[in-house]
Amino acid sequence: MKYLSIVLFTAFSLNAYAGGLSSLLDSAEETLSQSASSGLISTLTEQLGISSSQASGGTAALASLATSRLSGEDGDLLGQLLGGGDASSSLLGGITDMPGVEQAFSALGLDVGMVQQFVPLIMDYLGNNGGESLIGPLGTIWGD
Repeated sequence: MKYLSIVLFTAFSLNAYAGGLSSLLDSAEETLSQSASSGLISTLTEQLGISSSQASGGTAALASLATSRLSGEDGDLLGQLLGGGDASSSLLGGITDMPGVEQAFSALGLDVGMVQQFVPLIMDYLGNNGGESLIGPLGTIWGD
């Protein structure tokens, strides 16, 4: 009985966490989809065959991880280039490692393997829009 209680508590906690993550992703998606990075979202949807919500949420998850590790200036630049970066970072501030990004992708209905399909497209977008200095640090953070 003791083990059943532990299993049920764990299952309930994971469901609650997933639900909370889903709500946070929805808010971050809305912020990013209304931002200046709509060209990036369009590129992701067209090239990867995903919805704009999935593109925005995946971008927000990767941005959250990046801003948790970037220095102030680089984090600010990333927020400026992706638009809504500060808002999405604060909404998804719990993402501090790649497993967190992968969990966010799963919550969005994306295969975790798609993370590495997002990375070069986001890097290309950043490189073409004034974020050349971010390419090296982001490659280290995102494992590209």
